[in-house]
Amino acid sequence: MHAEVSDEISQEAARAIARSFESAQEWLERTSRPSEPVDPASELGVDDAATGPKCLSHLAVASLNAAVDHFHAARTLFADVRVFYGNAQFTLLRAALENAATAVYMLVPDDRETRILRALRVAWSDVNDQHSLIDTMRENAQRRGTRPIAEPKNSKSAWKGRLQKIARDRGMSDKDVAQVAAGLPYSVIVRDASKEALGQDLGELALVCWKINSGSTHGKQWEAITKVDRSTLQPTDDPAVSQGRTLPSEDQLHISVAIAKKMIEAGWTLLDTRRAA
Repeated sequence: MHAEVSDEISQEAARAIARSFESAQEWLERTSRPSEPVDPASELGVDDAATGPKCLSHLAVASLNAAVDHFHAARTLFADVRVFYGNAQFTLLRAALENAATAVYMLVPDDRETRILRALRVAWSDVNDQHSLIDTMRENAQRRGTRPIAEPKNSKSAWKGRLQKIARDRGMSDKDVAQVAAGLPYSVIVRDASKEALGQDLGELALVCWKINSGSTHGKQWEAITKVDRSTLQPTDDPAVSQGRTLPSEDQLHISVAIAKKMIEAGWTLLDTRRAA
């Protein structure tokens, strides 16, 4: 379901949402320029030396670039196209939040070893996803009898050993070394990044917002029911079923934009602070 922005959002809410989107263009322009170099003597420079070749700063910048890309796309739908979709904007804002949260998750701890461990976990998640794709493509090629997919330069097991060796050589516990290659769901990333960067109350709201928008992304029934305009409900031949119109929620949009904005701001601030000597 979609509607014109002017039809479904009050003027007051539209102005508030527009204010939250004000930084989108500036951030997009920033991501279009080459990244400023990291001072080797800075906190982030030392972190990069420890985590290379999957440098913490590279992972953080990639995450922030993705966050801004999705945030600006959501802003374009709202301000330029002026179409308010029932799900699409929330999918974009979920991606903006979780990508910004990934950068914050790595950058926010004051303790260097925690930053490095988190960067190694994010790096492993990246490697694991890449090799999962390669495995799928290889299976498809074998089934079709087409040219096999080239083997990556480093195997999945080699990457696992390499990343865990970084943790082990830094004196991390066996538990932390094992955690490098453990699963890292976005729910954990968003939960920890939100709580540590935004505070307990706003952090809890951010996690709830992310979960609701995940429901929008995947078309979950429990999420769609919250958008039903009860004034439009009509009975059907089945007494257990009614038909009605679903409406996008301006409150959900307003909160989603504001939370994503705060997380992106936190990511850029942490990046700029930690890369300066």
